[in-house]
This record gives sequence, C-alpha cells and structure tokens, in this order.
Amino acid sequence: MPGGFGTLDEFFETLTLIQTGKVEKFPIVIMGKEFHQHIYEHVQLMMEQKTISPEDMDLLLFTDDVEEVVAHIRKYKETAPIFKLKSPKKAWWIFGEEKPGAKAI
Repeated sequence: MPGGFGTLDEFFETLTLIQTGKVEKFPIVIMGKEFHQHIYEHVQLMMEQKTISPEDMDLLLFTDDVEEVVAHIRKYKETAPIFKLKSPKKAWWIFGEEKPGAKAI
C-alpha cells in the first residue's frame, strides 16, 4: 500500500534479508501499481544492470488485483517453511507442569 520512507525501508530491508538467506523466503506484495510505478521501474533497472538477479524479481508482485495476490501467496504455501504450522510447545508455567530441570521437593 502507499507509504513513506519507513515503508520503503522495510520493503528493501525485507528483500535484502530474504536475498541473503537471513530469513526464509516468503511472498512480498506491493499494492498500488500506479503509486509504486517508479519503484517498479527502478527495480527493473537494477535487474537489467545486473545489480540484482532475475530470481530476485520472483520475490515480488506489483499488482492491484486481490486474486493475483492470493495466487502469489498460494505459490509459496507448499514450499515456504514460514507457512508450515507447528504444534505449540506446552509451557510449564501455563500448564502447571514441573519446570524442566527443577528438582521436586
């Protein structure tokens, strides 16, 4: 969605963390094609100038179409660990179980 410097900072920071493998790959959607047209063109220029790879473009979707957003997210659903639900761990302080490593008195 349209935003300011903070939004751009988070956008590029997130892309960098994914690109460098610091966080798991997940879909990034930019809504508002007209508002973000110059950013899209600049990202394309970076790819053409080979400062980013074509694979990096797979991380992004610039669109105004909600159905396209859903399809983009679903594309990652089966492969991205971020979308895998894990069973929650029982917390000893919630479930009244003995604290791990504690000795009974």
